[in-house]
Amino acid sequence: MVDGSTMEGGGQVIRLSCSLAGVLGTPLHVHNIRAKRSKPGLARQHLTGLQLAAEMCGEYKDGSDGVTVLHGAEVGATEILFTPKPTQSLSHQHASDVCTDSQTPQFAQSDFKANTGGAGSLMLVLQIALPIALFCGGGQTVSMHLEGGTNASMAPPVDFFVGILAPLLRQHCGIVLQVETIRRGYFPQGGGVLNVRVDRSS
Repeated sequence: MVDGSTMEGGGQVIRLSCSLAGVLGTPLHVHNIRAKRSKPGLARQHLTGLQLAAEMCGEYKDGSDGVTVLHGAEVGATEILFTPKPTQSLSHQHASDVCTDSQTPQFAQSDFKANTGGAGSLMLVLQIALPIALFCGGGQTVSMHLEGGTNASMAPPVDFFVGILAPLLRQHCGIVLQVETIRRGYFPQGGGVLNVRVDRSS
């Protein structure tokens, strides 16, 4: 169980905990989500990131079809339960192997889509989804088509991922991260479009 009001009590708490839970295949219960923000609870960009992670980790679908691994997630929610599939995680691997091992089970699909429905930061969505894409797909290439904000306040811009993070991942882990900016999206309209490709098969 994670207390979302820990330290700065913002969205980073849920982004990190959800991403780590997906990588490790560990059930996650978060309460007091964004308790120290002026508008507590999940905003649209947080919800979008959680839904994308859940789709990667357990075939998330609205309604009764598929395996629902995300419970209680909606805009404004202050408590969620995330139960990723352990078979798609690194729970039985050594941490030292995460940059080189390619024997983890593959995702049921390799192409994912997410839309924040406004100017919500796609870079913050990627903070949840990128580690899962890197470490839980058995080395397969993962593609993401993302719509929302590419340049938002209080969030890294798309240029950080392109110019800094991607070269670091390639140099130190042999990971290919390609972020193609189809259209930039700014507050308040959003409308940005990114095509992201993650490949660690090498």
